[in-house]
Amino acid sequence: MENEKETRIQPKVFILFVIVGLLPMAVGFLILLNGARDTYEDAVRGHLSVVAENAQMELSDHLRRIRDELNVVARTHDIRTAVQLSNNSAPTGDVTKIQSQWATAENDKPGVVTSVVSTPVSQLLREYTLDSASFRDILVTDAYGRTVAATRKHAEYLLSGKRWWQYAFREGEGGRFLGDITFDENAGVFAMDVAIPVLDRESGRAIGVVKAIVDSEQIINHVRSVKVGERGYALLVRGDATILVGPNATFKDGQRYKYIKDIRAAIENGDKAIVAGDGDDRVFLGLPQFKMKDSLTELDWYLTVEQPRSEALLLFGNINTKFVYILVFTVVLVGLLSVLFSWILAKPVIETDPHLERL
Repeated sequence: MENEKETRIQPKVFILFVIVGLLPMAVGFLILLNGARDTYEDAVRGHLSVVAENAQMELSDHLRRIRDELNVVARTHDIRTAVQLSNNSAPTGDVTKIQSQWATAENDKPGVVTSVVSTPVSQLLREYTLDSASFRDILVTDAYGRTVAATRKHAEYLLSGKRWWQYAFREGEGGRFLGDITFDENAGVFAMDVAIPVLDRESGRAIGVVKAIVDSEQIINHVRSVKVGERGYALLVRGDATILVGPNATFKDGQRYKYIKDIRAAIENGDKAIVAGDGDDRVFLGLPQFKMKDSLTELDWYLTVEQPRSEALLLFGNINTKFVYILVFTVVLVGLLSVLFSWILAKPVIETDPHLERL
């Protein structure tokens, strides 16, 4: 009778069972959770890197297409002929005087300006800019840097001292020039200067230069079209940390990008993505595998895709919640099983085998 009155659940057995059952599960849960978070973060970083890589490739291809399009202009027979004719007449007289006349002349009055911008070749250039989605202005110089043809009057007539001209002409060797994004007051657009040589058909040497003012609106729209989630976006940043294109800024705003050093160090280390910032301001930065300067040496640009870490890991937070539900369910289940097994283990021996009562 005393045995029947004794409790059938032994607290020590229950506690031991819970500890032995739950401790390995809790440790396994934490290991699994940490591993899942690391795997998820790697997936986020990889995705941002791919987005950044694709965006930079498209941007580089766009700039190459512009250069190739301008190269078609430079190979035009009429332009080559006009440059050759100009080269055949060596500069005579006071160039400074010609520059002064150019600067002060009115477009609609006969003189040095109209002798350039009213030619059939200049008209051809104007028609080309009307048909082009990129070019807003084109001018042509000879081997001396004198303006041979132009869509409109520019500030200067002699252009051999300009950096873009020297890069493109390169003392007859020929080169190329891709300028940074600026705001062209005359054209009224965010623009880049692109210049390539006019080459002699037989010798292949530079005999002049063609320069175009390229509308940068396409570049700005391309960078701003890159979206990741609700708050992730792409930025185009100059090497001096100036933001060229961002979601709410252009180079004209003079904003500086605070993670430029992190980006440079990451690219040098071969990292495709990094975490930058502190606390709640931490962000994932996806990076292309190579700098833009590696393929377009004139452009010290960096393209990155930034996404707040809190947003990027939001989906993992849902996974984390589900893991917690599983843990709670398991705790309850183990608790019930421990009660059952402690009850069984605590049953009196006489109940287990009634025949022992005769002993």
